[in-house]
Amino acid sequence: MKSLGFLALSLVALPAAYAAEDWQVHVPSGWKLIGDVAEADAAVLMVEQDDPAKRLKNDGLGPDELNTNPRRLLFLSRTAAGYKRTGSADNFLPPEGDSDTPCLADPLEEGGMDLRNNVLTLNLNYWLSCGSWSTSKDSYKFRLENGRYRLIGFDRRSYARNGGTGEEISINYLTNRKKVTTGIEIFEPEAGTPVTKSKVIWTRTGRQKYYLDGMDRNQCDGDESAPSWCGY
Repeated sequence: MKSLGFLALSLVALPAAYAAEDWQVHVPSGWKLIGDVAEADAAVLMVEQDDPAKRLKNDGLGPDELNTNPRRLLFLSRTAAGYKRTGSADNFLPPEGDSDTPCLADPLEEGGMDLRNNVLTLNLNYWLSCGSWSTSKDSYKFRLENGRYRLIGFDRRSYARNGGTGEEISINYLTNRKKVTTGIEIFEPEAGTPVTKSKVIWTRTGRQKYYLDGMDRNQCDGDESAPSWCGY
């Protein structure tokens, strides 16, 4: 069977005017720059703590070493004197490695970020090399409003690699509407095989506004109390 596949997104290369070395002055001591995007008046830096003690030896399944150093997003605005840091998101990005789920690949390995027309897009890809067939691709869109990045859209496409169907979740936080599509054919059916018909359900979401600097991934505990952007 031929996989229809998903689009893999990566960190977008910057124009020459926004060379990576320009951002080093904004990187905190003990951290390192791992990604950056910018346009005329704004920039977003992705940084990771560089603490050897948070690189853990793994004797079980998965890689030999788990890099559990936390990651942050730093927000910059352009002024007459140059770029100035205006905020950060300290608890949104997952680390490269997870000691509780050692087989989980780095979510940024086939993910990344983009910044266009004051809209920041963050893409995270989740899959495990052992222990689970499940995989998902999450995409978040944030619009710059009054110096803060407001969540305006969330999309998730998930499926089990040993199955034939998947699911899509799409939330528009400007219209407060949620679309869930189930029964999506992930693989091209073999000749003579009945095609599964997908099902679409529309619902309303709450009117709460979410801003990237206040979004904490620890809130995604897997129950109904978790915010809608967790994907439950």
